[in-house]
Amino acid sequence: MKKITVLLVGMVSISSCSQMTTNKSELAALGTTAENDGDVYVACVVNKSLDNAAKAAIDVASLVELAGNACQSELDQYKSSQEAYLGAQVMMTGKPLQQSVDALNEHARTEVGEALLSAADSAPTAASAGVATAVAAGAASSAPAQPANGWNADQRVYLDCMEDQAHKYSGVNESASVIADVAQSRCKAYMAGPGAAALEQEGRTVVMGMVLDAKLASPARPAGQPGE
Repeated sequence: MKKITVLLVGMVSISSCSQMTTNKSELAALGTTAENDGDVYVACVVNKSLDNAAKAAIDVASLVELAGNACQSELDQYKSSQEAYLGAQVMMTGKPLQQSVDALNEHARTEVGEALLSAADSAPTAASAGVATAVAAGAASSAPAQPANGWNADQRVYLDCMEDQAHKYSGVNESASVIADVAQSRCKAYMAGPGAAALEQEGRTVVMGMVLDAKLASPARPAGQPGE
């Protein structure tokens, strides 16, 4: 949480009028409180999402939305403490507060994806071949055109990272789109060169294709049948 808070405050301090009514130790205490409240909210979202995922097959975005509604009181507490932290530094807190909340929810979404993959790592099962084929066809149809001269060496580093993540998680019982989301969050630091959107889409398509190919190659075993 600290990196998110510091970054957002740095952004708004440049364009807003500082109140400068709080000394450094008091400001640090306000920042720590906001960080802790943010961590509590994220933990609540992750726990609620895992509970809901165990009951039904729901995509990450829907899981986070449902969990966010259930964790509204924790979010309200974070908003209150974060507004106090921002208010000690800038006069207009509305926009930076919303940026903080958006960043917190994005962080929660990534944490949920990571938690789902970790939970699924120990109990992999194959997806339905028919559904997998349909999703693979959809992914292929939305793939961006590769540059005429191909991906350069720097861009290949990102794509190699995405392939490594696909290999790592291709056997877990989670959707290809969730695995692609988590892979993107881990590999985005390697994105380079022009055409970032096309490169990202290529990476996601590669991951989804590899994951779905792995599921199709490993048909689900009948219930109670031990693994080889």
